[in-house]
Amino acid sequence: MSSKSLPITFHGADRGGDCESICTVLSAYAAECQSIIRTPIVKWRTSDQCPVQCDSDKVYMPCGPLCPQTCFEDDNYGGCLADSGCVGGCFCPNGQVMDDKGQCIEPHRCPCLYNNIVYPQSSRVIMKKNETCRHECECQSGSFLCDKIETTICETTNCTTNQFTCESDGQCIPLSWKCDKVEDCSDGTDELSSHCQYECFDDKNSFQCSNGQCTNATYRCDGLPDCRDGSDEVNCSYVIPCKEYECPRSKLCIPKAWVCDGTLDCGHEDDSDESSDCKINQCDTLSGRYFQCRDNFNCLPIEQKCDGHKDCNDRSDELNCSLCTC
Repeated sequence: MSSKSLPITFHGADRGGDCESICTVLSAYAAECQSIIRTPIVKWRTSDQCPVQCDSDKVYMPCGPLCPQTCFEDDNYGGCLADSGCVGGCFCPNGQVMDDKGQCIEPHRCPCLYNNIVYPQSSRVIMKKNETCRHECECQSGSFLCDKIETTICETTNCTTNQFTCESDGQCIPLSWKCDKVEDCSDGTDELSSHCQYECFDDKNSFQCSNGQCTNATYRCDGLPDCRDGSDEVNCSYVIPCKEYECPRSKLCIPKAWVCDGTLDCGHEDDSDESSDCKINQCDTLSGRYFQCRDNFNCLPIEQKCDGHKDCNDRSDELNCSLCTC
């Protein structure tokens, strides 16, 4: 008879004390079993043995959905598959969904999402209607309604003969900026091959890109794509230096815009991009993978919630945690 050991994976739904407690270990094995058989297992939790204390707006389910419903239908909850099984933990009651703060509310109270910004109910936003017009829209029941608001702002743009008209938004730029190998239009239409024909006249100091564009030969294999098709960085043998933000411990190179954005990008062993010096604006609590400290400065991996260690400056990650005793 062969035996098979199951790897322990700690889920954010288990909130029963530190990693050495029996309850935490049992929860990990129960979650692993459910992920394999994809059906509920025996109800091993009782009011006396390993109880779970959920937040006041949530209820405990021994086999809850891996993809809980949220206010934003386009969010796939971290890429999970709705039919990939179930997991025990705290969930919203039937008929309620999670908002952007991880709280359970009725669907008609949901906020709206536009350009990755969350707007509360009754908020009004000026949105693009077409290429030349914008209109005012109001957030109602999680969606923006625009047709019922008679506020439309239209602009007519006529570029002069000394200017180039960008195709998507009608922006006017100097004609000398057209085909200068720099995209000045937001849609890049001033540098399209249909408008431009690049030629290299100095073969020694120029590099001909695969798309016909001509660029400086010194830009070849410098770690930055200067050709729009990236052909100046093809077949190069070098180590590309990090020109953005290099994580000091994991050595990952991430965009500077990802630093202090509320999401840990350097890895769990290197939290330098989300250090205590950051003022967190957004924390991906909706995915269930992160926990926002109450002081809004720290955004922690959910594994650090109720792990027996105070990771938040205000210690909010260790509040409302049930203690497991044997």
